Amino acid sequence: MADKTAVELGLGVPQCLAVEVTDARGDRVPCVPVPVPEYAESGRGLRIVAAYVDRWGVDEAPADCKTVWAELEPGRVDR
Repeated sequence: MADKTAVELGLGVPQCLAVEVTDARGDRVPCVPVPVPEYAESGRGLRIVAAYVDRWGVDEAPADCKTVWAELEPGRVDR
């Protein structure tokens, strides 16, 4: 059985863009890694997300899955 990933986009209240990604790897909880070597092929994705969003986190999901979410509020100019 192949792993499945679900992605949801939505406009929350108060107005913010919410992005959620759910996958079947509930055993691997992501965190922003320490700086990665310049030529590393991985380790930058969540660091980029964290730099641009207002909030992000990880929630447990059913069936040993996890949901990584991020929220962007309109009007922030320092991105």
